[in-house]
Amino acid sequence: MNENTKKMEFYGGEIVSLLPFLIFFITVIYISILKSASEKGMWIGAIMGIMITFFFVKDKLYYGKVIMEGMADEMTIVPKM
Repeated sequence: MNENTKKMEFYGGEIVSLLPFLIFFITVIYISILKSASEKGMWIGAIMGIMITFFFVKDKLYYGKVIMEGMADEMTIVPKM
């Protein structure tokens, strides 16, 4: 299978792929309720979502590669600054 068309598979089905977004969203709501919203707090939610989802992916090496490529993309560097 071509590396560019490889489909990422998760234990628990495709719905698990939404886990990073849900964890991030819950974290943002939580820190907003506490009125302590900051960029550092939002990064914690994003990293937690990525790390927790890591345990549900079947091909962990490919997942790590996709995450690293996404973080190195020129379009995503702007929000990181």
